[in-house]
Amino acid sequence: SQLLASEWDVHGLRRNISCLPDGVIGIAGDLFKKDCPDTWPIGEVDYLVYCAAATDHDGVGYRTAYVQGLQHVLEWLNDYGQKPKHLLFVSSSSVYGHHNGEWIDETSDTLAKGYSGQVMLEAEQVALNSGIPTSIVRLTGIYGPGREWLLTRVRQGYRAVGDSPSYGNRIHADDAAGLLAFLLRHV
Repeated sequence: SQLLASEWDVHGLRRNISCLPDGVIGIAGDLFKKDCPDTWPIGEVDYLVYCAAATDHDGVGYRTAYVQGLQHVLEWLNDYGQKPKHLLFVSSSSVYGHHNGEWIDETSDTLAKGYSGQVMLEAEQVALNSGIPTSIVRLTGIYGPGREWLLTRVRQGYRAVGDSPSYGNRIHADDAAGLLAFLLRHV
């Protein structure tokens, strides 16, 4: 929506394109399927933002959404002779895997222990090896409409306990979208 206000043509791929914001050109398709959607854009694609969501929250579900889904999109671009100027791959801070109160930033080692971080690292490599200039955006704690898991837990009485401090970093979905729009304007 933020890019539409700047008169960008924006396409969005979803299984149900009625969920896309007004003004976004819908591509009815499924990242999980190898076949290119019939409504894939013709002509140049200037930028690709890969910001998928896993349907199943397990190793297979993550690999399907983040690794195979990205591979499918890259194949579709190749089939149409499209080479974006830049790829923004939205990843996760789960790639760091630190749990002992350490300070984490973009220079920290990636020590993913769980399936989510390990699969995200694998997907990041697919993006970095795509032949398209790529930026990895590792978001954490996205909240907002439809993303209220943590708020619900807090309302139910959840609190962090333990010997070491527990830090978190949260970003509202609209602010995350603003970050991606900013990056697209400056890559």
